Amino acid sequence: MLKQFKLKFSDLRIEPKLWLKDYSSLFWKGITIKSLLINQDVSSWIKSWRTPSKFNEDYWNWEYDFLTMQDVDTLMFWLKEKCEDKITDTALDENNNLYQAKTWSLIISNAMTVWLTFFTDRPIYLNQNVFDLKFDETKVNKKFLLWYFNLHLRPIFENLFSSKYLSKDELWRIKIPNLPISTQNEIVSKIEQIEQKIKELKSQIKDQKDVINLVFARDFGFYENLANEFGKWMTALTQSLQDRKLKVNTIKLDELVKSEIVRVSTRFHNEPTKKLMEFLESMKTIEVNKIICSYEKWVQPKYDTNWEIDVIKISNLKNWYIDFLETEKVSQEYYNSLKQEKYLKENDIIFCATWKWSLWKIDLFEWENEAITSVDNYIIRVNQEKYNPLFFTYFFRSILWYFQVERDYTWATNQIHLYWEQIWNFKIPDISLLDQQKIVDEIKLELDKQESIKKDIEKERNKIDVLIEESIKWV
Repeated sequence: MLKQFKLKFSDLRIEPKLWLKDYSSLFWKGITIKSLLINQDVSSWIKSWRTPSKFNEDYWNWEYDFLTMQDVDTLMFWLKEKCEDKITDTALDENNNLYQAKTWSLIISNAMTVWLTFFTDRPIYLNQNVFDLKFDETKVNKKFLLWYFNLHLRPIFENLFSSKYLSKDELWRIKIPNLPISTQNEIVSKIEQIEQKIKELKSQIKDQKDVINLVFARDFGFYENLANEFGKWMTALTQSLQDRKLKVNTIKLDELVKSEIVRVSTRFHNEPTKKLMEFLESMKTIEVNKIICSYEKWVQPKYDTNWEIDVIKISNLKNWYIDFLETEKVSQEYYNSLKQEKYLKENDIIFCATWKWSLWKIDLFEWENEAITSVDNYIIRVNQEKYNPLFFTYFFRSILWYFQVERDYTWATNQIHLYWEQIWNFKIPDISLLDQQKIVDEIKLELDKQESIKKDIEKERNKIDVLIEESIKWV
């Protein structure tokens, strides 16, 4: 519904960018965030920390947790059990602008996911896209702020601000309800009861990859914990697996011929890989090239912020869905100039072919709107008379597929890659469309149960939202 409001010219100073919008919910009522900090000298609590160079291999994949926003559990607003990125002692020694937040810090995103707020349950090094605020806990309950920021302020920013960045100046001028600490504590005690219900529901949620591996293990007859035995490696689908321990492998010379490129790497010849290769060889399989209609490797798009044709980049592939909220765009004219083979079509399978921890992010395209994908992604089109695209996608997310990716990716120009010539010869189950559909139905049934649990969690979350809104109505 169209709304009208009066805006005095003297009030324009409230929002220095002079956007003619109603900022009353942010700047005009309550007490400033700055006044609730332990030290109100801004330079003392907002530091200029940085991310170590991603191009320096000596800095990454070792010991100390380093924050990415994918490490945040957005159900409870805490850090997840495992962080995707870790930095090394070398990174700490050679970068004097790194910053480690302490346990029980309240962290606020200042870029892209503006106002996403979360607690740290352990020390973690921060990137440049967050603020670590030290609040005076005699004045404010940090858990009240956690939920108020996420459920109240964050949606306001999404609706009011066209910028995807929050400046320091904007941050400390924002006002929040001036509730007595005793009132905040009462609200938090009610929130914690709801949180306990959310935790109980959350404990029932299974990782979607685990659901897929469990079904394939049962239907194809392999050890269901084989994925964790294989452990965490470089590609996207292994990042939630158990960390690998140092092992010594003995390789016989006659085993080298099993690799067409005479690989001596531990990736090809370690024991879990051998088990998986032996199991795959015991199955009835066919090569990928036998069921593919076509594949496309993309080129760099010409982005244009004034248009609305979505470009699906690596960051938009979430391994279980495609995120269309943060896509970049190209113009209709540019889109029309492309060959139609480059257009994304329903049931296209998109996967990332490069970059550590992104290699083999994969999703099924089911979007009805026009879209293309970006330079580091492949498009696969399955012959649906021979193979079910959803079964193909599920299998691509299983240990029987991604161990082949881990085994055979190449390392060039300081980055990992998987080329179509390798994918072309990878093995997949040779089973009927009817059997494929039975497995798809079984996996979907279990995944639907998981979605039902998530909806129950959302209902509990809404109760917290009501508590927050009711508490500030009279302020």
